[in-house]
Amino acid sequence: MKIFTEATWSDFPFVDYRCRFFIESVWELLSKDTPNFYQARLMNIVSSIQELYESIHLYSENKKYLSVLHNSVHELESIIESDTVAMSFYKIEINLLSSILNELKKDKIEKIILDKALTCSKAILRRKDDYYSSIIDELRKQLIGEVELGQIDRNLRSLYSIISVYISNLLSSGYSPTYLYNRMELFTRNNNYGTRNFAQQFDSVISKLDNRQRFYKVYFALNTNKKETLLTNEHLHNVEFTENIPQDLEEISNKIFHGKNNLYAIAEIKSLDYIGASWAAKELLDKTLDYIHTKSSKLNIE
Repeated sequence: MKIFTEATWSDFPFVDYRCRFFIESVWELLSKDTPNFYQARLMNIVSSIQELYESIHLYSENKKYLSVLHNSVHELESIIESDTVAMSFYKIEINLLSSILNELKKDKIEKIILDKALTCSKAILRRKDDYYSSIIDELRKQLIGEVELGQIDRNLRSLYSIISVYISNLLSSGYSPTYLYNRMELFTRNNNYGTRNFAQQFDSVISKLDNRQRFYKVYFALNTNKKETLLTNEHLHNVEFTENIPQDLEEISNKIFHGKNNLYAIAEIKSLDYIGASWAAKELLDKTLDYIHTKSSKLNIE
């Protein structure tokens, strides 16, 4: 987690103390060296509902999973209590779910209760995109909207609560913590603001975190003693082996590997961010090379 001097903080176009608190809280929640990071991954009604949904199916198939179902119920109840956005947005669904959850805590659960729980869970999951939008609206309101600035403790407690819910939803959606951390650094680089104020910068940064998967083309530089063997497996597992890549990427490769590689692997991956795409592409490449090794034992690859 970064630490800035007071002079550095004062250079940013912040509206008031809430802006700095927002950035420091996000860094804390996304830093793997803090307990808050692991807590943030749990504070999510959507993932808890999905877990409840799966637990109900497990219990329906085998009653030995009763304790798993009970754990899912208790976790969901604690999440609901801590998520004020969910309590407002899902008010009708949560009211219906409350009595159902009490029934799910029993040692014997009737099928009609299980069916009601599944129906309610589906209703919540169907609206998860609109729920995500509501989180952003509430975050913007508490971060930039008009408040009684003298109520510092109350303001920061409310703000931290919504920040935690927001980050939790991003992490559970599949965003890489490192990518999110780097993304939030756009708030602490003056050159990234341009002519924008903090509110405009907030809208610009957050709008890109839209939970939409995009295609990324990932390149790997390889050095092998059997180049032709790999080229004959050109599109195995959708991994392409080639000697030619765009010139600008080749120049970067030469600077890093000093021309020691003699082949490239390319994988096109659909992911929420480029870091997730890189890891997925690496797994796909390893799988592909392992298969090729079974066909050519004398193959060496670096």
